[in-house]
Amino acid sequence: MLLFRIFGCFIATLLLSGCVTNQQSRSSTSDINQMLATISAAEAQHERGSKTARQAYQQLHQAQVLGLKGQMQAADSLILESLTTLDQSELPPLNKSQALIKAAGILWTMGYRSASRDVARRAAHLAEAMVRLDDPKNAKNPFVYQLRRSIADPYVRLGRVERALGNHDAARHAFARAVEILPEDSAASNPAPGVVKTEKTEPLLVESLTGLARAEVALGDLEPARTHALKAISIAEREGLDVPRAEAKIAFSEAARDLKALNDALGEFASVKKGYGNYDAAQGFLRLAWFHSAGSSLKAKKRGLTMAEAAAVMVEASDLRMEASRVALEIADEIRELDPDALTEKDLYVLKDVGRVYGVLSSKLLKYADRLSPVQWPALAQ
Repeated sequence: MLLFRIFGCFIATLLLSGCVTNQQSRSSTSDINQMLATISAAEAQHERGSKTARQAYQQLHQAQVLGLKGQMQAADSLILESLTTLDQSELPPLNKSQALIKAAGILWTMGYRSASRDVARRAAHLAEAMVRLDDPKNAKNPFVYQLRRSIADPYVRLGRVERALGNHDAARHAFARAVEILPEDSAASNPAPGVVKTEKTEPLLVESLTGLARAEVALGDLEPARTHALKAISIAEREGLDVPRAEAKIAFSEAARDLKALNDALGEFASVKKGYGNYDAAQGFLRLAWFHSAGSSLKAKKRGLTMAEAAAVMVEASDLRMEASRVALEIADEIRELDPDALTEKDLYVLKDVGRVYGVLSSKLLKYADRLSPVQWPALAQ
């Protein structure tokens, strides 16, 4: 659809331009006819590609049903067939990238976590390889602004997947690439002010900067994390993005190792997030658990353990509950290393239940985590 809007705007510009000679008019008419023919061909190609994409999604959902029935080999075959179909479809590169991102999400819900990451990586690399922003021909292209968001989006989604898998270095690289691609000010950077913008880039940039800061905190790079979080806060405040601003403040307080600021940011998030519920609260407790566990004292780690245990019992959501249980068990091990007798009988009782829950959830959720990975792809276009 981006391609059609771009062509449409181009045609509108040609039609509205006045004071032309007859020769220029004939030239413009020829250009318009040629452009209309190009649009028609593109629409036909897009329709064929869209039909193929719908068929691929149906195959993925059929594979999901087979997986629930335990017919894993049949499910695997359908998944690989659907991915090959998408990758070799006639969809334009950016549409193909978006289709693969959707497929990555479906694979994640099926438990194919590593394959989901492989597909998300493919989507990001495909978008950038097919539309090179560093090409001198694109330097004055008035529509590069709109392309940038479409190219950055797969990197942001890839960053989310890598973070969920605990691959913080890979998440950092994905979010950093999105930050490089996106302009800081969409209005100032858009060289075609007459073109109607359907969506600004700032919300995606704020998420990219916040994701980058979170990855850097996880890796212990606190100074750049503070810089990126502050930048995200500034842009969010300028654009009136309340929830992203609160999320960026949470990341900054973690990077600044400021407990009061973290509690304040979590409170702000609760006040501006629509539909705030137990899941959001549990995520907040988990962030506090990470914060305290990063401290070196026994007291800080015991606080972290309490927060992780609270998060683990607040929700039924499997992913979050498994993560909170894992964090609680890891903090407990760190406490034992500091003082083998520091855990009370109550702690041990709760940890026993947490360990049982983690065992059940991990065996269920991670059973197919590495299945089909690495996904094999044809070489990217050079």
